[in-house]
Amino acid sequence: MKGVNMKTRKTFFVSFSFLCLGFIPILAMGQSLPHTFSANTAAKASEVNANFTYLLERFGTRKTTVNCYSGESITTALKNYNHIVISGICTENISLDATIFPHRLVILEGSSSSSDGISASDTSKAVVKIFNGSITFKVTNLQFKNGATGITAYRGPKILLENVTIKDNTGHGMDIWSTSFGKIKNSTIKNNGGVGILAGYSSVTLIEENTISGHTTSSSIKILKSSSAYIYDNTITNGKALVVTGSSSAEIKNNNIIGTSGNNAVEINHGSSATIKSNTIQSAYNGISVNESSFAVLINNSVKYNSKNGLQVDHNASVSLAEGNTFS
Repeated sequence: MKGVNMKTRKTFFVSFSFLCLGFIPILAMGQSLPHTFSANTAAKASEVNANFTYLLERFGTRKTTVNCYSGESITTALKNYNHIVISGICTENISLDATIFPHRLVILEGSSSSSDGISASDTSKAVVKIFNGSITFKVTNLQFKNGATGITAYRGPKILLENVTIKDNTGHGMDIWSTSFGKIKNSTIKNNGGVGILAGYSSVTLIEENTISGHTTSSSIKILKSSSAYIYDNTITNGKALVVTGSSSAEIKNNNIIGTSGNNAVEINHGSSATIKSNTIQSAYNGISVNESSFAVLINNSVKYNSKNGLQVDHNASVSLAEGNTFS
């Protein structure tokens, strides 16, 4: 059967561990979060969002504007302010090291990601780098381009992006590493030289309602090294696979994944797990590939027009075809 190629098939139950990281500082100040999470317990995206709203309200802000057309600098403004309204495209690289940076919260915003944002002045570095501690970095309506990476975060930051554009970086569009948290929503990630969105080393990522395209040399989304992800309502085109690997887990729901450059559209491997629900997956090599001791639950997916198999399962992997899947 072309639609399904399975060497091993089992039914199983999956318990995802979506952890919410980095909230110890506010707990130490005697405040309680609206929702708490523990290992092996599912966390709703709405609950995580409520926690971030709470955190943002607790931090004080000092607001100013930066006019890039007049040569003003975001880096200079951040010495005294932590809420920056940006006009135009500033050419600079932003580096926020929590061990020396004075602010625990940074808010950057523009009027539109088509007209406002940051282009790297040093193209060998990330446009924005946040690292070494609990900085909450919230961005709306800006673009990040022409760096080695658009936005990179590691060792503890929390990244909240909405209505942003991350494009034309030589490496990854966005990467989240080493017990960091990332949320990206209603954004465009396109034409980056590496992975569009990458999360690894025990990080947690929410990827919602984005348009991701043009990642033809690497994966559109890649979750690796014991990380977790919610991947909801995205459109992924003209790029390589959505990959969950290295003992990671994901909930992949309501996505349109089309034309993945002759590769697998969704790939679960190296001891990873996923719930794959209500997606449209078409025009790939294999629509869904589960292998190398991984497992997945498939529910109500439409998988069609793939050149080899709709579903491929091998190398001691297992799948539950729960209900409502079509392969054609």
